[in-house]
Amino acid sequence: MRPPALPLLLLAALALLAAPAAAEDALGNPSVVPLPDSIETAYNDYTRGPIDIDAYNPGRQAIAQIDISAPPGSVTRLNLYDQGRIIPAVINRTTTGDRDEIITYSLGDQTAGPYARNLLWPLSLPDKEQFTIQYAVHNDYTRVIWMHPWQRAGWSPLQTQLENVIYRATFEADEPTRLIVQTAPYDDATAAIDARADADAGNAAGGIVSLLLGLFDGIVLVVSLGWYLFATLFIDNFLLFLGLFEAVGLAYAANKSRDIFQFARKFTEYNAKAINAMFWLIEKMITILTRVINALKPI
Repeated sequence: MRPPALPLLLLAALALLAAPAAAEDALGNPSVVPLPDSIETAYNDYTRGPIDIDAYNPGRQAIAQIDISAPPGSVTRLNLYDQGRIIPAVINRTTTGDRDEIITYSLGDQTAGPYARNLLWPLSLPDKEQFTIQYAVHNDYTRVIWMHPWQRAGWSPLQTQLENVIYRATFEADEPTRLIVQTAPYDDATAAIDARADADAGNAAGGIVSLLLGLFDGIVLVVSLGWYLFATLFIDNFLLFLGLFEAVGLAYAANKSRDIFQFARKFTEYNAKAINAMFWLIEKMITILTRVINALKPI
């Protein structure tokens, strides 16, 4: 079976790569929902709790984002309320020495870690480990709660599917922990998630179109450059090019020949190869254009 044309393979591969790039990154992480302009800070302090923030009653608000700065040797527990569901979250920093600790964290039924931290003297354990809990969206419109650590890039973020916006959150810790809770009107939070999903879908579709147009522009540039070189050499400066070319051919044939007959044969072969190369170049340019046109026909 004849293999597909090269431009068709490029279009298919690049389209597949471009589609997820609009919302998800290379690792498949979702696109974070920007906070609406109407956010308010409902809580910002060091506390052990227990804290219970019901944003919906009576103000019809929603939890927009939660930031936690967990100290060493602490266990932090949260419960996120999502339309009747309770999504638990835990951050556990277990100290095993003056400069050693093991960190695990979980969201819903997902757990990351344990991650071991072993520091050399005179370094000490960081006084806070910051986590953010926020909304995010995948390419297939799946809404998730997204929890990720800020301190270490190698630690895995966690996510769990979202039925609705979080309207209530409870918190407690066994050590004083910095807690920041931001809220927004329920409708604004929902609209922000929907807007991100719609924007990412539009960007994904528009990204493919832009990619195809950019690819076509690149092909046109290559073909135009090839034609420019061909026209410059063989049309605009044909006599000069022919004279130089024949002079090189004469010198080559004279240097490689022992008699006039061998000289004539080598000079003829030299010109025949040049003509074949010129026709080969023209054929390749036409072939590339034909394959590009055929590859774009189904699109």
